[in-house]
Amino acid sequence: GSQQAIDLCARLLLDSGDPFPFENPGHPTPRQCLQAVGARLLPIAAQEKRIDTDRLPEDERARLALLTGDVAVALTRGDSLAAMLDLCSAALLKHLSIASARIWTIHEGTRTLVPAGVAGEVDPAQASIAIGETPVGRVAATLKSHVANGTIADDPSFTQTEWAAFKGLTVFAGYPL
Repeated sequence: GSQQAIDLCARLLLDSGDPFPFENPGHPTPRQCLQAVGARLLPIAAQEKRIDTDRLPEDERARLALLTGDVAVALTRGDSLAAMLDLCSAALLKHLSIASARIWTIHEGTRTLVPAGVAGEVDPAQASIAIGETPVGRVAATLKSHVANGTIADDPSFTQTEWAAFKGLTVFAGYPL
């Protein structure tokens, strides 16, 4: 589970020799995954629930590496699935300069998605979504990503245009896991 997620993120986001901030002390399994792709590990002192990022460079790869690290921490330190996914959503919000993040799960025994990880400004009307309806529901139904970049109002599949315009949101990205 979490080891595969770390390995996949490392393979997608890192090239051999890329610097990667790593919690010190840190768990050996994620360290091994990062070393396997040739990442150059940068030991960072651990704080209570996150790594100390204040002294790191601001370039894009370091920021994405920090996201990967925070997600790894979330997956190993959460008390429950909901707590882990909330921490993952918070990591997305922190490192990707986005307004909100939701991770949806399928409500057991139904064809309904419910938010299991939430961070930032979210539409309160979307407490649940039927699979196949709205862009999020279609991502779950088709298992294909959907991106509306530029303005959400121009995407015919996006129905919450008033709320998005009120919040100043212009981009939507949905990715199946």
